[in-house]
Amino acid sequence: MGNVPDMLNTAPGSLPRSTPEAVGIPSASLIGFLDGVRDANLELHSVIVVRHGKVCAEGWWKPYSADQIHLVYSLSKSFTSTAIGMLVDAGLVSLDDKVASFFPDKMPADPAANLLAMRVRDLLSMSAGQEADPLFDLNQRTDGDWVQSFLASPVEHEPGTKFRYSTSATYMLSAIVQKISGETTLAFLQKRLFEPLGVGRVEWPTCPHGISLGGTGICVATETIAKLGQLYLQKGVWEGQQLLSAEWVETASRTHISNGDDPKSDWAQGYGFQFWRCLNGCYRGDGAFGQYCIVDDLHDSVIAITSSLGDMQAVLNLVWMHVFPAYQESALPENSLGADELRERLSTLEIAGPQGLPHSEAPTSFSGTYESVDDNAAELLRLQFEFGDHRTVLSTTDAQSTQRLEIGIGEWIENRISLPWNSKTLVSAQGVWQDELNYVAVLKDLESPLTVQIACRFEGDKVHMSTSYSGHFRSSTGPAFTGRR
Repeated sequence: MGNVPDMLNTAPGSLPRSTPEAVGIPSASLIGFLDGVRDANLELHSVIVVRHGKVCAEGWWKPYSADQIHLVYSLSKSFTSTAIGMLVDAGLVSLDDKVASFFPDKMPADPAANLLAMRVRDLLSMSAGQEADPLFDLNQRTDGDWVQSFLASPVEHEPGTKFRYSTSATYMLSAIVQKISGETTLAFLQKRLFEPLGVGRVEWPTCPHGISLGGTGICVATETIAKLGQLYLQKGVWEGQQLLSAEWVETASRTHISNGDDPKSDWAQGYGFQFWRCLNGCYRGDGAFGQYCIVDDLHDSVIAITSSLGDMQAVLNLVWMHVFPAYQESALPENSLGADELRERLSTLEIAGPQGLPHSEAPTSFSGTYESVDDNAAELLRLQFEFGDHRTVLSTTDAQSTQRLEIGIGEWIENRISLPWNSKTLVSAQGVWQDELNYVAVLKDLESPLTVQIACRFEGDKVHMSTSYSGHFRSSTGPAFTGRR
């Protein structure tokens, strides 16, 4: 179905490809992982397995594909850490530099001792000393000065003594990168990381003052995630060039502070410099809803995953169950049947659409225009439905424009539309009749973990529409609409 590249063909700038057996992994173990994902009903969007520097398995669950970038939320932190590492390697930043020294003009009039004691290493290890992440206060700042807002936040604990996960702390690292280099963290890494790695499109939003968000927001392709992990696995060397020192790789990936004592949790094995320690001696960058860059020094392997998960531990458990024990020290005998089966499985991955009847008994009778009967949060004036044999067209009209959404029946159809937080986003849509009166459409944002569900109930000459979201930090309930023909 075309959602996985040929394992043995390598596009320019890509990692080399291999069969699993050639790098010491039984194809059956990777099939077992895919079976586990399916049986647990986990929504993965992509997976890439790299061993000895070669991609031996890769797949995208349709409608997601290899050429798309994907929002990876807090996996952004590992990229920001890499930028700091490059500045440390260049002697431009020291881990013991005080945060206050970079922003003397942003400091409060009477700074507390704990704030004055806060170091770069404390930001990196999520031990800045704040009891809570002041991210909400940053976003509410009317003048958009997030740096000043962070520095004005209470620092209740001695820096370096208590783990407190903080996206704002990573934002401050990004602000330091820009203060020292004169470039956004994205621009800084573009020349020093992404271009040497042969990475294409990367997007990273900025705060109101033009600083890359640092702790979240980066959008990258799955292979970019894999390349970051491979760079760390290779101790900072890429094609003979030392992009990052081995000393930084070792420092960033080891434990600097305890983050819990649960022996079964991958979030309680210690925290490094914007990397989590894992069970089984691995380490990883990760982001909300299941974005992973797992680096396994013991087995010379990297696993990159994007997804939309409620239970982030579940997919890691499948890695530890199926992939981690399967690594062999040397190549295995060729297994063409197993490799072919794996290739077939990877090429036909697909996220199931909504379940129900493909058609209502009388869909044509519900086609038409429905005018709003009351005010609604989306400020919609009308909806228009066109129910056909192969697709549904839903047109929404507000005071500014009309937007057209094509929804597949039994297949995903791509659309470029506007969502409340993104003026132009690529979504894929599929819909179904749950019974003769209730129609449900599911929209997958192809560049993020976001899913939008639209539910419509038809009653005589009225339609009631509700929306809900998942894979997003916004409210799970979206705007509703009631219209009459």
